[in-house]
Amino acid sequence: MNLTSKKVVVDSRLLNFFCAAMFIVIPVLIGFVLQDFKVQTNLILTSDAERNTVALSQQKASAIKVQMNQAFQWLDILALLSSDRNEDGFLVVRQLDQLPAISNGFETIEFFEKEDLVRDFADISADRVSADPFERALKGEPVLAGRSAGKLGFFVPVRNQDQEVAGVLSGVMPVEALFGALETSPSGWPYFPSIIEKSGNYLINADMAEGGLADENFWDQYRSAVFESGFSLEQMQLAMDTHTSGFVPFEMNHEAWYFSFEPLDIEDYYIVFIIPRRQAEEQIVRLDELLIVHAAKIVGLLILLAMIILLFNRFIQNRLVKANQELIYSEHRFRIAASLTAKTVFSYNITQRTISMVDINGKSQVTNLSDAHFSRKLLNVDQISEEENNKIRQLFKDIESGSEVGCAIVRGKTPGDEFHWYKIRLTSGYDTKGIPIFAVGTIEDITSQKKYEDDLLAEVEQDSMTGLLNRKAAISRIDKMLERSADLPDGMFHAMMVIDIDEFKRVNDTLGHVSGDALIVKVATILQQTFRKTDIICRLGGDEFLIFLPNMNSTAMVEKKADEVLSCLSTKAEKDGKSVKISCTIGLAFYPHDGDNFLDLYQKADIALYYAKGSGKNRYAIYQSDYEA
Repeated sequence: MNLTSKKVVVDSRLLNFFCAAMFIVIPVLIGFVLQDFKVQTNLILTSDAERNTVALSQQKASAIKVQMNQAFQWLDILALLSSDRNEDGFLVVRQLDQLPAISNGFETIEFFEKEDLVRDFADISADRVSADPFERALKGEPVLAGRSAGKLGFFVPVRNQDQEVAGVLSGVMPVEALFGALETSPSGWPYFPSIIEKSGNYLINADMAEGGLADENFWDQYRSAVFESGFSLEQMQLAMDTHTSGFVPFEMNHEAWYFSFEPLDIEDYYIVFIIPRRQAEEQIVRLDELLIVHAAKIVGLLILLAMIILLFNRFIQNRLVKANQELIYSEHRFRIAASLTAKTVFSYNITQRTISMVDINGKSQVTNLSDAHFSRKLLNVDQISEEENNKIRQLFKDIESGSEVGCAIVRGKTPGDEFHWYKIRLTSGYDTKGIPIFAVGTIEDITSQKKYEDDLLAEVEQDSMTGLLNRKAAISRIDKMLERSADLPDGMFHAMMVIDIDEFKRVNDTLGHVSGDALIVKVATILQQTFRKTDIICRLGGDEFLIFLPNMNSTAMVEKKADEVLSCLSTKAEKDGKSVKISCTIGLAFYPHDGDNFLDLYQKADIALYYAKGSGKNRYAIYQSDYEA
């Protein structure tokens, strides 16, 4: 082998060795470079994020302080504008509708006189605030109260010309008016502001996991948090005692956060900001120089990553196109199915609480369960009672709680000013874990079916001649009412009245059965006009009627009704120049004195009836035990 060949072999080996070494060295060097890049960027990210977070917290805390002070100042202005004295020297508060327009975020503003508040704090509505802020305001200090149903209460004393507190002006502001503009930072990343007392009780809490109100105590809620720099919740409590602010990173539930707190200088309240560290750091852009230095070193990796992302993106796009086509076909099938039935078909997204409807004409509509007019929109009616509305909402609540199927029958007033009956059915759908995520429902107008059922029920329960309840239906209703009367309030009772027409046989014998039937119908009409709609009026049979008067509190009123019946039925039946003088006799019995069931009361009233007949007819008698002797 000559020198040239040897040199080629050596060079070839060196090249192979160099290439092998490069395969080892280059990944190691890239690792060191990336590690150095990570350390430097983390230092910058952490430093800048902390400075930005502190500045933003202070800025937002100042904004809230200004807004709260403006709210108190606005109420103070209204207090001055609203107070005056009449000619007798007493404080007079003008109607709020005469004051400048309510603004500054308040929903309602109300005035409470000192005498009314001192006399009975219990009369103050719990939907506004508790009585305690009023007591504090009466002592001459402005008060900020805790939330009630997502609202804040501001209270300022109203003074008369002698500078004596004569009342309290209360303003109610929704939490959204105070925090609505604070849900995101100017950089776009979210943070979660809360207001707490030194005790840890929340005035307002925007829960960092859900973004909604929570009820836990602050110290209990963050007891499991792990703070950096040796910080602790006890140190924060000490800081609150001295009205100082603070900032510290912490971890909780395997996530990193920034934690900043500022005194509000309003009573003992503190505003606390909980900010996701990752999202705050991702928005920092002061990395240009480092990116330029290291960009060339990782171009190859970025190109490879870009190719992988491109291929993966194309794969995902193809999957999305297929899924979208299937969704279009599924919706089209759903519309066709809806158009082939007389029912309105809808789907309920349990997670988003939204309802997508397709009516019999194929028209789509989307509504939300949180809409105050949700029930009217669902049924497409103009009016619906609160009771029916609650039935519908309970149906959806049952589905959310895991019920497989649900059904409700409700009534609403249509745009044509008619009442219609509707049957709503829901069937749940579940994910792979068995959690309900959607439901499919139908709405069917069952007005005709309901009317048919009501007609059948009326036919079974009504007396065919008079249209009154028949004996069987009346007994059933009275017994049910008596079963629910065990806890009847003191002084309340039920009355039973049995009525028999005097000389009815003579009417049939003298004037004929047609006249007798006409007399029965006339008596039924008079009874319907004389008694309440809540009273049970029944034809027992023949010429005998029964009246059940529930929830009475005066026997004199019952006797007055008996006198009215006697007066109205003291008349003549006439036909073809012949006449028969008629009247009626009445027996009375009372629940619970004379019995606690239909049979006992009827027997006692019937005994009183025959006692009255034996005493001369055309009168009433109240049952007494002597009548059975």
